[in-house]
Amino acid sequence: MILTLEGAFTHTVTGNLVLEAGARVEANGQGYAGSTGPNPGCAGLNGGGGGHGGHGGAGGMGIQAGAFDDSGLLPTQPGSGGGHGASSPGGAGGGLVWFQVASTCQIEGTVEADGEAGVPHTAGGVGGGGAGGTIRFSCGTFSGAGSLSANGGNGGGDLSAGCCAPNNGTGGGGSGGRIVVRSIDHGLFSGKASARVDGGTGGTGPGIQGAAGGRGTIAFITLSALSDPLTTVTTAEDVDIEIYQGWRWEPSQDAPFNYNSVC
Repeated sequence: MILTLEGAFTHTVTGNLVLEAGARVEANGQGYAGSTGPNPGCAGLNGGGGGHGGHGGAGGMGIQAGAFDDSGLLPTQPGSGGGHGASSPGGAGGGLVWFQVASTCQIEGTVEADGEAGVPHTAGGVGGGGAGGTIRFSCGTFSGAGSLSANGGNGGGDLSAGCCAPNNGTGGGGSGGRIVVRSIDHGLFSGKASARVDGGTGGTGPGIQGAAGGRGTIAFITLSALSDPLTTVTTAEDVDIEIYQGWRWEPSQDAPFNYNSVC
Protein backbone atom coordinates (compact mmCIF):
# COMPACT_ATOMS: atom_id res chain seq x y z
CA MET A 1 0.00 0.00 0.00
CA ILE A 2 1.21 3.51 -0.86
CA LEU A 3 -0.47 6.53 0.74
CA THR A 4 0.52 9.89 -0.74
CA LEU A 5 -0.13 12.88 1.53
CA GLU A 6 -0.55 16.23 -0.17
CA GLY A 7 0.84 19.35 1.50
CA ALA A 8 0.87 19.56 5.30
CA PHE A 9 -0.70 16.49 6.92
CA THR A 10 -1.42 16.33 10.67
CA HIS A 11 -3.40 13.42 12.10
CA THR A 12 -4.40 12.43 15.65
CA VAL A 13 -4.87 8.75 16.55
CA THR A 14 -6.52 7.97 19.88
CA GLY A 15 -5.39 4.31 19.83
CA ASN A 16 -2.46 2.62 18.06
CA LEU A 17 -0.80 3.28 14.69
CA VAL A 18 0.72 0.36 12.75
CA LEU A 19 2.50 0.80 9.40
CA GLU A 20 3.19 -2.70 8.12
CA ALA A 21 6.30 -3.83 6.26
CA GLY A 22 6.01 -2.90 2.58
CA ALA A 23 3.56 -0.07 3.24
CA ARG A 24 4.59 3.50 2.42
CA VAL A 25 3.48 6.93 3.56
CA GLU A 26 4.83 9.52 1.10
CA ALA A 27 4.84 13.28 1.04
CA ASN A 28 7.61 13.60 -1.54
CA GLY A 29 7.45 16.92 -3.39
CA GLN A 30 4.30 17.91 -1.47
CA GLY A 31 5.80 20.98 0.22
CA TYR A 32 6.35 24.46 -1.18
CA ALA A 33 6.58 24.76 -4.96
CA GLY A 34 9.73 25.94 -6.73
CA SER A 35 10.88 29.46 -5.72
CA THR A 36 8.33 29.59 -2.84
CA GLY A 37 8.38 28.94 0.91
CA PRO A 38 10.04 30.49 3.97
CA ASN A 39 13.56 30.01 2.53
CA PRO A 40 13.44 29.03 -1.15
CA GLY A 41 16.45 28.97 -3.39
CA CYS A 42 16.86 32.14 -5.38
CA ALA A 43 15.97 32.16 -9.07
CA GLY A 44 18.45 33.18 -11.76
CA LEU A 45 20.38 31.71 -14.67
CA ASN A 46 20.25 28.58 -12.54
CA GLY A 47 18.49 28.01 -9.22
CA GLY A 48 19.78 27.67 -5.68
CA GLY A 49 18.58 24.79 -3.52
CA GLY A 50 15.75 25.25 -1.03
CA GLY A 51 16.53 25.48 2.68
CA HIS A 52 14.88 23.83 5.70
CA GLY A 53 16.78 21.61 8.18
CA GLY A 54 20.05 22.82 6.65
CA HIS A 55 21.28 25.35 4.12
CA GLY A 56 20.58 24.69 0.45
CA GLY A 57 23.39 24.49 -2.10
CA ALA A 58 24.21 27.50 -4.28
CA GLY A 59 23.44 27.31 -8.01
CA GLY A 60 26.36 26.85 -10.39
CA MET A 61 26.55 30.56 -11.26
CA GLY A 62 26.67 31.48 -7.57
CA ILE A 63 22.90 31.86 -7.25
CA GLN A 64 22.04 32.07 -3.55
CA ALA A 65 20.39 29.11 -1.81
CA GLY A 66 17.78 29.07 0.93
CA ALA A 67 18.90 29.24 4.57
CA PHE A 68 17.83 26.80 7.31
CA ASP A 69 14.59 27.50 9.20
CA ASP A 70 11.98 25.89 11.47
CA SER A 71 12.51 24.16 14.82
CA GLY A 72 14.74 21.14 15.35
CA LEU A 73 12.61 19.96 18.29
CA LEU A 74 9.05 20.96 17.28
CA PRO A 75 9.10 21.36 13.47
CA THR A 76 5.92 22.43 11.69
CA GLN A 77 7.04 23.39 8.18
CA PRO A 78 7.25 21.61 4.82
CA GLY A 79 10.41 22.09 2.78
CA SER A 80 10.96 25.20 0.68
CA GLY A 81 11.24 24.92 -3.09
CA GLY A 82 14.38 25.18 -5.17
CA GLY A 83 14.89 28.34 -7.18
CA HIS A 84 13.83 28.44 -10.82
CA GLY A 85 16.49 28.51 -13.53
CA ALA A 86 16.33 30.32 -16.85
CA SER A 87 15.33 27.11 -18.68
CA SER A 88 13.55 24.94 -16.09
CA PRO A 89 11.79 25.18 -12.71
CA GLY A 90 13.11 24.31 -9.29
CA GLY A 91 11.88 21.22 -7.46
CA ALA A 92 9.15 21.34 -4.81
CA GLY A 93 10.02 20.76 -1.18
CA GLY A 94 8.98 17.71 0.82
CA GLY A 95 5.68 17.85 2.71
CA LEU A 96 4.80 17.70 6.41
CA VAL A 97 3.87 14.32 7.95
CA TRP A 98 2.85 14.69 11.61
CA PHE A 99 1.20 11.92 13.61
CA GLN A 100 0.07 12.36 17.24
CA VAL A 101 -0.72 8.90 18.64
CA ALA A 102 -2.03 8.24 22.14
CA SER A 103 -0.54 4.77 22.50
CA THR A 104 1.81 2.77 20.26
CA CYS A 105 3.42 3.69 16.92
CA GLN A 106 4.78 0.57 15.22
CA ILE A 107 6.61 1.58 12.04
CA GLU A 108 7.74 -1.37 9.90
CA GLY A 109 7.22 0.33 6.53
CA THR A 110 8.54 3.55 4.96
CA VAL A 111 7.75 7.20 5.70
CA GLU A 112 9.15 9.78 3.25
CA ALA A 113 8.99 13.55 2.89
CA ASP A 114 11.76 14.09 0.34
CA GLY A 115 12.25 17.18 -1.81
CA GLU A 116 12.00 16.99 -5.60
CA ALA A 117 14.94 17.40 -7.94
CA GLY A 118 15.24 20.47 -10.14
CA VAL A 119 14.05 19.77 -13.69
CA PRO A 120 16.92 19.02 -16.13
CA HIS A 121 17.16 20.76 -19.50
CA THR A 122 19.15 20.46 -22.71
CA ALA A 123 20.21 24.12 -22.61
CA GLY A 124 21.45 24.30 -19.01
CA GLY A 125 20.11 27.12 -16.84
CA VAL A 126 18.24 24.65 -14.60
CA GLY A 127 16.40 24.86 -11.30
CA GLY A 128 17.59 23.92 -7.81
CA GLY A 129 16.39 21.00 -5.70
CA GLY A 130 13.59 21.34 -3.16
CA ALA A 131 14.37 20.96 0.54
CA GLY A 132 13.35 17.89 2.52
CA GLY A 133 10.15 18.28 4.53
CA THR A 134 9.20 17.27 8.07
CA ILE A 135 8.42 13.90 9.63
CA ARG A 136 7.17 14.23 13.20
CA PHE A 137 5.76 11.55 15.51
CA SER A 138 4.43 12.03 19.03
CA CYS A 139 3.61 8.64 20.59
CA GLY A 140 3.37 6.73 23.83
CA THR A 141 5.82 4.14 22.49
CA PHE A 142 7.64 4.09 19.13
CA SER A 143 8.89 0.78 17.78
CA GLY A 144 9.61 -1.17 14.60
CA ALA A 145 12.27 -1.52 11.93
CA GLY A 146 10.96 0.91 9.32
CA SER A 147 12.71 3.70 7.44
CA LEU A 148 12.31 7.47 7.70
CA SER A 149 13.63 10.01 5.18
CA ALA A 150 13.33 13.73 4.54
CA ASN A 151 16.11 14.18 1.98
CA GLY A 152 16.69 17.21 -0.20
CA GLY A 153 16.20 16.98 -3.96
CA ASN A 154 19.15 17.06 -6.35
CA GLY A 155 19.85 20.16 -8.38
CA GLY A 156 18.67 20.09 -11.98
CA GLY A 157 21.16 18.71 -14.50
CA ASP A 158 22.46 20.22 -17.75
CA LEU A 159 21.71 17.78 -20.59
CA SER A 160 23.37 19.84 -23.33
CA ALA A 161 26.55 17.72 -23.44
CA GLY A 162 28.46 20.98 -23.88
CA CYS A 163 26.90 21.69 -27.25
CA CYS A 164 25.40 25.05 -26.53
CA ALA A 165 26.58 28.53 -25.60
CA PRO A 166 26.17 30.20 -23.26
CA ASN A 167 26.32 27.38 -20.73
CA ASN A 168 24.51 28.51 -17.59
CA GLY A 169 25.54 25.74 -15.21
CA THR A 170 23.50 23.43 -12.98
CA GLY A 171 21.17 23.81 -10.00
CA GLY A 172 22.08 23.59 -6.33
CA GLY A 173 20.88 20.73 -4.13
CA GLY A 174 18.07 21.18 -1.63
CA SER A 175 18.84 20.83 2.07
CA GLY A 176 17.73 17.91 4.20
CA GLY A 177 14.59 18.32 6.28
CA ARG A 178 13.56 17.59 9.88
CA ILE A 179 12.77 14.25 11.53
CA VAL A 180 11.62 14.25 15.15
CA VAL A 181 10.23 11.36 17.18
CA ARG A 182 8.84 12.40 20.58
CA SER A 183 7.92 9.38 22.67
CA ILE A 184 7.82 8.11 26.24
CA ASP A 185 9.73 5.02 25.00
CA HIS A 186 11.48 4.72 21.60
CA GLY A 187 14.07 2.11 22.58
CA LEU A 188 12.54 -0.65 20.41
CA PHE A 189 12.84 1.28 17.13
CA SER A 190 15.83 -0.10 15.19
CA GLY A 191 15.80 2.43 12.33
CA LYS A 192 17.33 5.40 14.14
CA ALA A 193 20.82 5.26 12.62
CA SER A 194 19.45 4.60 9.12
CA ALA A 195 17.02 7.54 9.10
CA ARG A 196 18.13 10.07 6.46
CA VAL A 197 18.01 13.85 6.04
CA ASP A 198 20.72 14.14 3.38
CA GLY A 199 21.12 17.23 1.26
CA GLY A 200 20.63 16.81 -2.48
CA THR A 201 23.64 16.81 -4.77
CA GLY A 202 24.41 19.65 -7.14
CA GLY A 203 23.19 19.06 -10.68
CA THR A 204 25.48 17.25 -13.10
CA GLY A 205 26.57 18.20 -16.61
CA PRO A 206 28.98 20.58 -18.34
CA GLY A 207 29.59 24.06 -17.04
CA ILE A 208 29.78 25.22 -13.45
CA GLN A 209 28.31 22.67 -11.04
CA GLY A 210 25.80 23.60 -8.38
CA ALA A 211 26.73 22.91 -4.75
CA ALA A 212 25.25 20.14 -2.60
CA GLY A 213 22.64 21.01 0.02
CA GLY A 214 23.41 20.68 3.73
CA ARG A 215 22.15 17.93 6.00
CA GLY A 216 18.99 18.34 8.01
CA THR A 217 18.38 17.28 11.61
CA ILE A 218 17.16 14.10 13.33
CA ALA A 219 16.16 13.82 17.00
CA PHE A 220 14.62 11.03 19.09
CA ILE A 221 13.30 12.64 22.26
CA THR A 222 12.25 10.81 25.42
CA LEU A 223 9.20 12.34 27.08
CA SER A 224 8.26 12.23 30.73
CA ALA A 225 6.24 9.15 31.72
CA LEU A 226 3.40 11.48 32.76
CA SER A 227 3.20 13.35 29.45
CA ASP A 228 0.29 13.03 27.01
CA PRO A 229 1.48 12.55 23.40
CA LEU A 230 -1.78 14.07 22.13
CA THR A 231 -1.33 17.38 23.93
CA THR A 232 2.43 17.76 24.44
CA VAL A 233 3.36 20.54 22.02
CA THR A 234 6.17 22.18 23.99
CA THR A 235 9.55 20.93 25.25
CA ALA A 236 8.48 21.14 28.92
CA GLU A 237 8.06 17.33 29.15
CA ASP A 238 11.35 16.48 27.38
CA VAL A 239 13.75 14.31 29.40
CA ASP A 240 16.50 12.95 27.09
CA ILE A 241 17.50 13.48 23.44
CA GLU A 242 19.35 11.33 20.91
CA ILE A 243 20.63 13.14 17.83
CA TYR A 244 21.66 11.67 14.49
CA GLN A 245 23.31 12.91 11.27
CA GLY A 246 23.42 16.70 11.23
CA TRP A 247 22.40 18.64 14.31
CA ARG A 248 22.32 22.28 15.35
CA TRP A 249 21.07 23.82 18.60
CA GLU A 250 18.87 26.74 17.57
CA PRO A 251 18.29 29.12 20.50
CA SER A 252 16.06 31.47 18.53
CA GLN A 253 13.60 28.62 17.91
CA ASP A 254 14.01 26.07 20.71
CA ALA A 255 15.60 27.54 23.88
CA PRO A 256 15.70 26.89 26.79
CA PHE A 257 17.38 23.48 26.61
CA ASN A 258 17.02 21.23 29.66
CA TYR A 259 17.88 17.56 29.06
CA ASN A 260 19.13 14.92 31.48
CA SER A 261 21.25 13.38 28.71
CA VAL A 262 22.26 14.20 25.14
CA CYS A 263 23.70 11.44 22.98
